[in-house]
Parts: sequence; structure tokens; C-alpha cells
Amino acid sequence: MSEDTNEYVCEFCGEDFKSGSKKAGHISWYHRDDRQEEDLITELQRLATEKGRPPEMGEMDTKGGTISAASIDGRQLRVSCLDRRA
Repeated sequence: MSEDTNEYVCEFCGEDFKSGSKKAGHISWYHRDDRQEEDLITELQRLATEKGRPPEMGEMDTKGGTISAASIDGRQLRVSCLDRRA
């Protein structure tokens, strides 16, 4: 029985894996920061859409899901406001 490895491809680097758990381990080990940054950007975009403008630091702490602005690690990330309605 042949297993199709295409469903176990790392979305960050394209490496193929024989199982979902091997892929998850790889992402956890090699792409942890990539995943956190992706989650942070998604949450920032959600708040920007909700508010009609990029969220302020205090809003990230009080309304920003499980992601804290501290996850930025000192880097500034640009967030475009997806919905301009107030």
C-alpha cells in the first residue's frame, strides 16, 4: 500500500513527510517562530478589520485573542487595514 506524502508537506519550506506527526514535529522544531509570526499577523489583521484601523498595543493586550504584542520580538510588523468602516 502506497502512502501519498503530498498531504504531509511543510507549508513553510515545502519539505515532504511520511506522516502528519513527523510534519508537526518538523514545524515545531524548525518553524516555531514562523508559525507565531503568522498567527500574530492573522490576529492583527482581524483586529484591524474589526476596528477599521490598525490596533494599538493596549488593544492587543485586552482584545487580541491569545496572542500578545510581545510575540513581535522587537520587530515591527506592518498591518494593512482590510476594512475601513469605523
